[in-house]
Amino acid sequence: MCDNGQPGDLNRDGTVNLADVVLTALDWLNLRLAGKAGISYQIEDCDLGAKAAWPDKDGLRFSATVDGNYIFFEDMMEANCCPDEMWLDMEVTDNQITIYEHEEGGLCDCMCNWPITATLGPFEPGTYTLEVYEDWGGFIGSTIVTIE
Repeated sequence: MCDNGQPGDLNRDGTVNLADVVLTALDWLNLRLAGKAGISYQIEDCDLGAKAAWPDKDGLRFSATVDGNYIFFEDMMEANCCPDEMWLDMEVTDNQITIYEHEEGGLCDCMCNWPITATLGPFEPGTYTLEVYEDWGGFIGSTIVTIE
């Protein structure tokens, strides 16, 4: 799928582990269930000392990198430091991909940055608009990605 220096490390986390097996299973299922694109993600532990993600030159705090028929997504979600649950959802409508970052419960008097990585796909060749939203802050940003 990608050349990231570690054969089998499909989610680019530096190790070949169960998350990579899940991606392989999702690929297999997606190809057999009408090619529907899926999302596999990992939300790292809160790090109170981590710096917030500052917008890049295009005004985005997240990145989206295309490799083959997949999009590798990274973000630093600012959220409550003790949520009960955190998760991502993805909707795909025509050439619009929308990611929703969610947190629920566990209100504390602190905020934290949560590193997020996700693999989206597989997608058919084309140009897509990727939009990202979070529960408490709404619209984060959008970018255009092209699958060759």
